[in-house]
Amino acid sequence: MGLREEKKRATQQKIMQTARQLYLSQGFEQTSIEDVTAAAGISRMTFFNYFKSKERVLEALALEWFMSHRELFEGIEGFSAQELERAAVPPRLNQRLKIVAEHRSFLKLVVLHTRLFSGLDTGLMAEYSEIGELLKSHREARLGRVKEAQRAGFIDAELDSAAICQLYDALRNDVIGRWLVEDGGNAKSLKQNFQASLAIFLRGLRPDG
Repeated sequence: MGLREEKKRATQQKIMQTARQLYLSQGFEQTSIEDVTAAAGISRMTFFNYFKSKERVLEALALEWFMSHRELFEGIEGFSAQELERAAVPPRLNQRLKIVAEHRSFLKLVVLHTRLFSGLDTGLMAEYSEIGELLKSHREARLGRVKEAQRAGFIDAELDSAAICQLYDALRNDVIGRWLVEDGGNAKSLKQNFQASLAIFLRGLRPDG
């Protein structure tokens, strides 16, 4: 990376981290672009050279957060037949829920003010190709596990494998999204709510479900 690129990267990071601090301390809606530029010591023109809006800054922060926890999205090593019944569920679920609970304030902003929980913005993904490739690999691996589980008789073979994966994603987004924006919920309630919904989901996948 050349000196110019390093400087651009440093400026981008300064904008992002300044915005993050302000979003968390005074609220997203209460934070203006002027607040960000003043705190970061840059001009409005400089801000718009990097981001189209304060929402785009939040999206970039969310994707950066996602990449910082990419190890949770690695494949399952030594996947065995005994685990095929839960093939539609991504690995390290409890770790994922724990991380969500630890970063609740930030992720609540993401849910309320971006569309990332309903589907990654393709324009933004073009700027973050590494994330796109990671998600693609993760989804393909899960789809492969579901198909294997169907062949082994653990999951109803008549169910559409891609639809199974999509249904899990919808369940995850709904349970986590609702927990993030509800007042008073704690990490224990997140896990309980998720496990209860997951049990119903898995029951419907069984050949005799």
